[in-house]
Amino acid sequence: MTIFYPAVVFGMLSASLFQGAGKGTSALIATLLRSLVLTLLFSLLFAYEFGWGLTGIWWGLVTGTVIGSLVAFLWAQAYLKCMINARKSGNKC
Repeated sequence: MTIFYPAVVFGMLSASLFQGAGKGTSALIATLLRSLVLTLLFSLLFAYEFGWGLTGIWWGLVTGTVIGSLVAFLWAQAYLKCMINARKSGNKC
């Protein structure tokens, strides 16, 4: 859980940034990717393919959240850079 909680912060921060910028669909996609897709994928992979059982499910939750939050955070950073550049040049992002 010491790995899980800090990763959740970055994922929620990114989703909140998208919501605040009026990009609710991007926030939804980032949350679904983090919470449902990657968490489920890694939990099933670790539990059944690696044969770790319940321990694999717990590590799948952590791994899926960390990777999903990292993807969402990098996406949010790219969006912010685009917004800053668009404001300077007058173009749309």
